[in-house]
Amino acid sequence: MYKYTFESICNFRIDVNGILKVSVEDLDMGKEQSIIIIDNERMYDGKIKWTICDA
Repeated sequence: MYKYTFESICNFRIDVNGILKVSVEDLDMGKEQSIIIIDNERMYDGKIKWTICDA
């Protein structure tokens, strides 16, 4: 069975308008991915956590 570990940096930023920006950088491969979450309504905690995990 193979075992793989990796190092990454994860950033969460929320601006004054409630826009959530999440980015993750894989330090081993040098790749970065990000997602911007915009919602006109206030998101409840469960929806925020689900959206982050889904990203």
